[in-house]
Amino acid sequence: MTTLESDSVHISKTPEDLTTFLGDINHIGTLMPPQVENWTSDGDTCRFRIQGMADIGMKVTAREPGKLVRFESDGKVPFPFTLSCHVSPAGDGQSALQLKMDAAMNPMLKVMAATPLRNFLNLLAEKCAELA
Repeated sequence: MTTLESDSVHISKTPEDLTTFLGDINHIGTLMPPQVENWTSDGDTCRFRIQGMADIGMKVTAREPGKLVRFESDGKVPFPFTLSCHVSPAGDGQSALQLKMDAAMNPMLKVMAATPLRNFLNLLAEKCAELA
């Protein structure tokens, strides 16, 4: 299992408000970069395509108010993964957010995908800080 983590970012929302925001899969679509196309969501699941790459599906599998929102791969994906949004208090009604991805990638895919995926996680975290 390969583990990738974003940098920790501060968000101007309480931990409870941030996990509520992240727990609504429709909001995740607003965080996606321009390379993401064909975004669709339905309740707790979403599907999208990264330009020039594969289709991805995710579903919400855990919500712990003020602490965690977890997504898992759903349907046919290039590799199974879990994306966890770890939230903690940062004082003055703010939160710290760190994204963590656990992915079952073969060694060759890991070499090719680790850096772009880490950059993707950092981008999502930064976009979340901008929207909050």
